Amino acid sequence: MRRRDAMNQILIKNEVLHDKVCPYLGFQGDTEMQLDDLIDWAKRYRCCQRCRRIALIHNGITDIENYETHYNFFDRHKVSLDVLKDLFVNHRAQVTIVGGCIEIHCDKDTWRIPTKLVNRKVELLHNNYTRTFTGSRIITDGFHEQFFSGKTVEKALKYIIEYDYDLFHNSYF
Repeated sequence: MRRRDAMNQILIKNEVLHDKVCPYLGFQGDTEMQLDDLIDWAKRYRCCQRCRRIALIHNGITDIENYETHYNFFDRHKVSLDVLKDLFVNHRAQVTIVGGCIEIHCDKDTWRIPTKLVNRKVELLHNNYTRTFTGSRIITDGFHEQFFSGKTVEKALKYIIEYDYDLFHNSYF
């Protein structure tokens, strides 16, 4: 979507930015934003929390045809806007649906979280790798369960964001 097309999707109502199809917008907004406003819109207006959530999730999806599945997953598990921003903006993570899992490519690693939790337990899967004699790693096929202390999807995402292979394995050398 070109910038001008994207701007035509944004409306302002009561000094809050909304996507044109936001249910909180009602029948129509007060004014449409002009392209010139793109530069400093964040300084002048707040963004609807629902629309912000949609934009953050949309930023990280590689399989846009599964948008609703992704949105429902993050919404159902009450993942905060701060974690979504850190994941999709700061770390430029990309998500896709693989089998019954949300697959997350974040930094140098690939992770999977099943979309359906068993006994409300979050299972976090991490790509397999082989450690070389020098302590570096070579990514191989498959995934292994990553043990972490969190029990929520948000805590699993925070773990993914904070994970650093070198720091995690430095204690062995």
